[in-house]
Amino acid sequence: MIGMMYLVLTALLALNVSNAVLEKFAILNTTLQELRGEEENNNFKTNQSIQEATSKSPKVQDAKKRALEVRTLTQDVIAKLDAVKENLTGPRRWIPGALGARP
Repeated sequence: MIGMMYLVLTALLALNVSNAVLEKFAILNTTLQELRGEEENNNFKTNQSIQEATSKSPKVQDAKKRALEVRTLTQDVIAKLDAVKENLTGPRRWIPGALGARP
């Protein structure tokens, strides 16, 4: 979701879209970051409560294992999206042969 937002933002910048539209993207970005922080906190607490379960039942042990797998996979996806975001919003650099690239 965030990656697509930055792709659209980059396209809008290339088209010299008005400042008002770009300000809306900045507001959207701030809102998404705040929501992400809140959800990360909620998910951490949920995962923590799952891991603290003391039952030795196979179902509980399986739930603990799956919760850890989901947490790991989610963190990997978030790291990749953050890298894409950083790449799109970081300093611009000229890439020889790139479409429309100028030195």
